[in-house]
Amino acid sequence: MLLLILKRLLLSLAILVLMMTSVWAGKIYKWVDKQGVTQFSTFPPLVQKADQPVTTVKNLSTPGGSGRLSKKDLYGVWFIIENRKKHTLTFSKDSFVYRPQESKTAWGLASSGKWRLDGGILELSYTRHKDKNKQGTKEQFFVKKADQYSLTLIAKQGSQHFNFRKDTNLLKSDKAVSRLAQGLMGYWQGVGGADSINFSNEKFTISGKRKQQLSMRIYESWGSKYSGRWQVDDPYITLEVTLDEVFKLNDSQSKVGQRWRWLIVDKTADTLTVRDTKTRRLKKFIKTGK
Repeated sequence: MLLLILKRLLLSLAILVLMMTSVWAGKIYKWVDKQGVTQFSTFPPLVQKADQPVTTVKNLSTPGGSGRLSKKDLYGVWFIIENRKKHTLTFSKDSFVYRPQESKTAWGLASSGKWRLDGGILELSYTRHKDKNKQGTKEQFFVKKADQYSLTLIAKQGSQHFNFRKDTNLLKSDKAVSRLAQGLMGYWQGVGGADSINFSNEKFTISGKRKQQLSMRIYESWGSKYSGRWQVDDPYITLEVTLDEVFKLNDSQSKVGQRWRWLIVDKTADTLTVRDTKTRRLKKFIKTGK
C-alpha cells in the first residue's frame, strides 16, 4: 500500500514538473509504452500503435508564453542533404518553397504553398507540388528546434524525421581579404599524420586518410574529406562545411552545415597552430609548396 502511494506521489510530481517547465513550447503528451511504463513528453511517441492511446495532459502553447516557438523562428532558408544532394526549404512570412536538387547543376520541380504554425505543429498547404496528387493537400509536422541553426520536422503521418540546418551567408563577406587571411591561403600539411587543409579564396578543403570502396573491398586511401567556406576574424578561423565526402562510407552522421571555430594559437610564415574551441584539441600544420 505504501509503495502504491509512493508511486502515485512520484507520478503527480512528474506531471507538476512538466506543467511548470514552460520553456518547452507545445503540449504535454501522456502514453503507456510497451513495457507498461507511463511516459510524459512534449512530443507524442514516434510510432503510435492502435492499442496505445495518447492523451494531452496540458496545453502550454499560450500566446506570449515563455519559450513559445514563433513564425519568425522559422524564417529563412533551411537545407538537408540526402544522397549527397541538397534540398532547401524556405520560409517567408506567409509562403514556403521546397526545392530538391537533382544533380550538381540542376534543381528539380519545386513544391510551394502556404504555411502556418500552431504551437509545436507546422502545417504546409500545397498549392503546387511535384506530385500532382498532393496539390491542394496539407501535411503536418511536429517541430523541434534545438538552436538557431538546427530544425527537426517529424511527420505527423508516418513519423519520418527530417533534420534541417540553417543555410547562412555568414561566411560570405564583401570585405577586402585581410593580411592574415592572405597569409593563410595555400596548402598546410597536418603534423603527426593529422588531416591537411587547403585555403583558397573563400573555400577550404580538408584532406586525410579515408576509406574507399572498390568492388566488394574497402581500402584506405588519401583524399578529400570535407570542404566548404571559411572566414578569418582575428584571432579565429571559422569554417562552415558544405560538402562531406566521408560520412556515407563511414556510416556516421554528416558534418554538412556544421561550423568549426579555430583559435589561432601560433602563426609564422611556415607554421600554424590552432585550437578547436569545441573539442579544445590542438591542430598543427606546416605550409608546403603543394
